[in-house]
Amino acid sequence: MYMLIQWIEDPPTWDVLPQNKVVNSLCEVGYICDVQYRDETSPAKIIQKGSRTKLMKALEALERGCRNAATGTEERGRGLREKRPPAQFSPASSEEDEESEPGYSRDVNPAADSSIANQLNEMRCLLLEMREKIINLERTIHIGPTVKITATQYAHIKWSDPRKATKDLLMAVFGRQVLATHSYTGKLSNAFLGRQPKPQLNSAKTSDILNYITNKFGVDPALVKQAISQKCADEAKLARRRSK
Repeated sequence: MYMLIQWIEDPPTWDVLPQNKVVNSLCEVGYICDVQYRDETSPAKIIQKGSRTKLMKALEALERGCRNAATGTEERGRGLREKRPPAQFSPASSEEDEESEPGYSRDVNPAADSSIANQLNEMRCLLLEMREKIINLERTIHIGPTVKITATQYAHIKWSDPRKATKDLLMAVFGRQVLATHSYTGKLSNAFLGRQPKPQLNSAKTSDILNYITNKFGVDPALVKQAISQKCADEAKLARRRSK
């Protein structure tokens, strides 16, 4: 089984790779994950899954569309260029023949033109379909069943460290105000027994974040839980300083 991926870079590029190249993450359409390529790994978005033959056609359509968009021309792919038979030599050619394009006859093959048109139309439809899929995937990235963020938010997360990634992901999902007024468990710690407990963060969303970070980095869940509690405490302190 193969996957068509878009590397997270500017300008975008695409590749067709086996699904086993995904590193420590789920291989689902719409997910951004680390993908191994040669001796390194880089983040990439999974656009489509399927057979290698089908995905290579989709890849060709995407690359063709980018080239055409850059040049403002419609490119005929290899094997799709119009074939013309050589002109028949005639010593008694007219002036009209002399003005015609040298080396080609004026004969037109309707069947060949129809075949070329059908192939171009098929490629055009495939390209439009892939563009629509990319546009839809750009809107949201699935972190889990209940958590979705935009591709822009995902790109700004510091994925070099599990703690930093957890805190950045919390900001993308909840925002400062919610983090400052909520806690991970909704319970009081032993250090603050005299205070009112804060409401608990949405447990389904924190569970998605916990599972995503532990699967991506292979770390102990306790580290992620500690990062969530610490982020809530940091945002609460920041909010108190700003209110003074």
